[in-house]
Amino acid sequence: MIVILGGTFDPIHQGHLALATQANQILAPNKVLFMPCKQPVHKATSGITSTHRINMIRLAIEDEANFELDLREINRETPSYAVESIASFRQQHANEPIFFIIGMDSLNTLHKWFKWQECLENCNFLVFQRPKEQYHPHPDVAAYIVGDIDEAGQHLPLAGGIFFAKHQQVAISSSELRANITQYHNDFLPVPVCDYIKQHRLYQ
Repeated sequence: MIVILGGTFDPIHQGHLALATQANQILAPNKVLFMPCKQPVHKATSGITSTHRINMIRLAIEDEANFELDLREINRETPSYAVESIASFRQQHANEPIFFIIGMDSLNTLHKWFKWQECLENCNFLVFQRPKEQYHPHPDVAAYIVGDIDEAGQHLPLAGGIFFAKHQQVAISSSELRANITQYHNDFLPVPVCDYIKQHRLYQ
């Protein structure tokens, strides 16, 4: 089994690590893969280079044995669509369950994703809910919802299911960190990432 956590990681913070750690504890996968985007289709970026983002991810996960960096979207020449990356993971892991982590906000807009049904043909979604987020999935998406991952037992499908994790992630976003980088250094950034940001004068 593999778990995928995608995003801009601009910068990577304790909220990202909490999601990965919780998924690791819940599912006990072979790998938890951090997959940074190169050109997010629906999100503006800060202008920080991919190299800096990659370096910060490496620093943040270096002490976790089964946390790994995956650069397939960074290396792609075109804008990043999840369906393409998930399909490539399926080709590499044909007989393993694949879980793609998303938040409740993404679940509520999943029906707007490019070829979202094809995503579900190749992976499961593991949904984490931020504090105060509401549950409003489109009816077409709701048809794929299985329930709480803790109640699913050991018989997890290779793909095709949407599961919920009862654990809550840290209520912080990368955009808030960028806007208040000095305020959040100690509380929400891993120490090596904090030091890297200071050293390279990022987000100033």
